[in-house]
Amino acid sequence: MLVERGLQVMNAEVVGDAYAIASNYLRKTGVIADTLPPNERLLEIIVQMFHRGEYNTIRLANKAIAKFEAASWSDRNEEDFMEAAIDRIMHTYDLLVNRSAAANAEARAKVTDYVNTLFEAGEKDTHRLTCAG
Repeated sequence: MLVERGLQVMNAEVVGDAYAIASNYLRKTGVIADTLPPNERLLEIIVQMFHRGEYNTIRLANKAIAKFEAASWSDRNEEDFMEAAIDRIMHTYDLLVNRSAAANAEARAKVTDYVNTLFEAGEKDTHRLTCAG
């Protein structure tokens, strides 16, 4: 950020790149819709963090993703967390291996059982559930 004669000038490249990284991730994971206009809430989060002194593009994008996801999940129930983790796990598996529909259904059933076990044991963090899967 440049400060000259009392005016704040924002580095649009850092904010733009951080938005591109964050929005790409959030679109790929299905958290935000794949639409042309920018997501105003995500952009506002990035701009606020930039004004607070976060200038590293990658760190800015990662913190914005975490904050955006936390706000997105705050109004959902606990089963939505588990279902989101299962969807992310299956999406990752689909990227790695081509399977038939029957094999995919069998894998989803096994993942659901495993994630449900972790969830019932007290793990409620979607990211941790996804990584464990």
